[in-house]
Amino acid sequence: MIHFELTHTQQELDLPVAVIVEILEASMRELNKAVSILETSYAAKDHSAIKSIAHKIHGMSMTIRLEELSGLTASIQQMEPEEILSSPIVQQTVEEIRYTQSLISKHLP
Repeated sequence: MIHFELTHTQQELDLPVAVIVEILEASMRELNKAVSILETSYAAKDHSAIKSIAHKIHGMSMTIRLEELSGLTASIQQMEPEEILSSPIVQQTVEEIRYTQSLISKHLP
């Protein structure tokens, strides 16, 4: 699975580099919000909010080809509430977001 690879994203999106950089910058902002929402929702045991943000993250991760993150968020969307709250998937997703952000940030000005 691909966490993030700029050349892969460029090939898949077939957009000018400047546009891809703008998309990545916006994605970084959204991922920051997502981490906060995931952590807060998990602490509050709000499985509905977790599924909702997972859906949003999944769409974004599909757009910029974050395959590992896409897989995790797709799994969350398919899980029962008890599974979400009892498994490590939320923490794994937060860790994947942070790792992905570190990879993306290397390509931003």
